[in-house]
Amino acid sequence: MAKLADLSVEQLAPELAVYLDAPRWLVAYSGGVDSHVLLHILLQIPNHPPITAIHINHQLQAEASQWAEHCRQQATALAAAIRVQAVDVQQQAGDSLEQQARNARYRLFELLVGRGEVLMMGHHLDDQAETVLMRLLRGSGSRGLAGMPVSRPLGSGQLHRPLLGFSRQSIEQYARNHQLQWIEDPSNRNIDFDRNFLRQQLFPQLAERWPGYRQTLSRAVSHQLETAQLNDELAVVDFTGLGCPSDSRILPITKLQTLSAIRQKNLLRYWFVQMGFDTPSAAQLDTLMKEVMDAREDAEPVIRWPALELRRFNRQLYAMQPLASFDNQRCFDWNLKQSLHLAEGNSLMIRSDTGSAIVKEKLAKQSIKVRFRQGGERCQPAGRAHSQSLKKLLQEYRVPPWLRDRVPLVCAGDEIIAVADLWVCEGWQVEEGEQGIRLHWQN
Repeated sequence: MAKLADLSVEQLAPELAVYLDAPRWLVAYSGGVDSHVLLHILLQIPNHPPITAIHINHQLQAEASQWAEHCRQQATALAAAIRVQAVDVQQQAGDSLEQQARNARYRLFELLVGRGEVLMMGHHLDDQAETVLMRLLRGSGSRGLAGMPVSRPLGSGQLHRPLLGFSRQSIEQYARNHQLQWIEDPSNRNIDFDRNFLRQQLFPQLAERWPGYRQTLSRAVSHQLETAQLNDELAVVDFTGLGCPSDSRILPITKLQTLSAIRQKNLLRYWFVQMGFDTPSAAQLDTLMKEVMDAREDAEPVIRWPALELRRFNRQLYAMQPLASFDNQRCFDWNLKQSLHLAEGNSLMIRSDTGSAIVKEKLAKQSIKVRFRQGGERCQPAGRAHSQSLKKLLQEYRVPPWLRDRVPLVCAGDEIIAVADLWVCEGWQVEEGEQGIRLHWQN
């Protein structure tokens, strides 16, 4: 990545050459000086792919519609395609309006970036310095202090920041040299926002005392990135020791606790990132380890974070999407000819098979229904001499407690003939070599 003070097309061209085969370049185009300079330069790169500017209207400022129109006019003047998209930003407890706007913006970018396409963003060296200092003040670890990466996957494409090695001063100088017009967001002068306070109050003083502080922080970012990469490599080694793949949503707590506390936390951070969740804070990790992993054997702890639930059962740590509401009073007619959708992410699928399955010919004469546990049910798994309560059987089969009322019961009249894909009941199993129906419960 270029590190010279003067910004030019010639300096960026070699770095961008690797993306010339992309189907399309998208530009996160706010209309500010950074994104406008970036768009101006990209359009001059020889043999560039089609370029589309993406302006996101957050609808948070009175001038938002005027800014969108300005962006349309500027893109048209540069002969660039542009797409303007409005988003609704709903502030939630615990997050600033700025953070919610960022979340909404990136969610939309993920949807807009097609396979193999590249989203170009105008973040620069000063943005990196602000990000690192903000994260330092929040107590971030090596991953957070590694700052914004130059490139990373985004949706089915890639995100790239070509200007990350250039200062804001060099970008503004380029804009003046080429007589570009850009938007000045008045909220950028409001020092009630932490980032604006750093930019307007702290960094000018730092520059007087340490003129090269941006480059120094950039070197620190490189060191932290190396540390974060080493931590990830250690996490992969530890996952191998657990005997499960790093994309598993279940971890064996007993094996995990053989690691030192530091390595447990490192593995857990990596695990969350692999699953697509945000890196947990130190406080969240401490809560997870104390209230879930160290809980009593008979406890059923649960921690709820945005878009995530963490549970413990049978010495296993489960990470899952929040459970949707579920009506266990529902009853479904089923013809056994196609999959049966039961609820959000919950279905019964079938395929022909031999072995321990339901006898097909016998079922053809029955009225088959699928219902759920109400309490007091009994059944007799194939091969057993007596029936047992469904409650005890689900415990024996180690079905997690939060799923027990959601387990589909396949019934012929009032008789349970199979419990999901866990077992088939006596009298309904096929003989050896006989063709039948095998169930698969997706939950």
